[in-house]
Amino acid sequence: MKRLSLFTLCLIAAVFALAACGGTPTPTPTPTEVIEEATQQVDSATAVPLAEIAQTIAIPAPGTLMPGSGVVTPGETYTPLTFDTVQLEIFNSGLGINYAITVYSDGRIVRDDTETFVSRETVSALAGLLEQIDFFDMQGIFTGDGVGSGNRYYLTVSGERGSRTVTADDGITPPELLAIISLVQGFGELSPAPTPPAAEATEAT
Repeated sequence: MKRLSLFTLCLIAAVFALAACGGTPTPTPTPTEVIEEATQQVDSATAVPLAEIAQTIAIPAPGTLMPGSGVVTPGETYTPLTFDTVQLEIFNSGLGINYAITVYSDGRIVRDDTETFVSRETVSALAGLLEQIDFFDMQGIFTGDGVGSGNRYYLTVSGERGSRTVTADDGITPPELLAIISLVQGFGELSPAPTPPAAEATEAT
């Protein structure tokens, strides 16, 4: 067999090189395809597993009150919190205590079928305390595994915004909520009054 000349070898190499480059050309991506690919890359880079998202949600520690956002929906007029009734039920199994105190918007206080009265200013003060803690939208954990020797409180507020009951235990009730509970509890310890303060003032004049 004759040896191939250097020129022939170079020619054969050039043919193979051209054959290797002569495949199907890669199509140039369209602008739409580029945008879609970029979007997929961003979504993939910023995607967070649901488990990690759940860990970023702030959960208040037991005994800590977290008020609502306090944001008024656009187009709505802000109105102060009012109530028709505020009821506090106090339960203590160890001491055999179970009674309820109901405060009405007109100042009537009812405990165990015994009625007394407080002034409208006192009612307004109670409504103000409820508004300060954003009662209908606040969040928090106020109960433990067991009440133990302490009291368990059920505070229910009913009014134009509906009705909500918050349960709290001694030792885990935040001071803002405890102030309201103590105020209503004090109403239940008032001496019975035969007539409301407004009626007494009218009779005196």
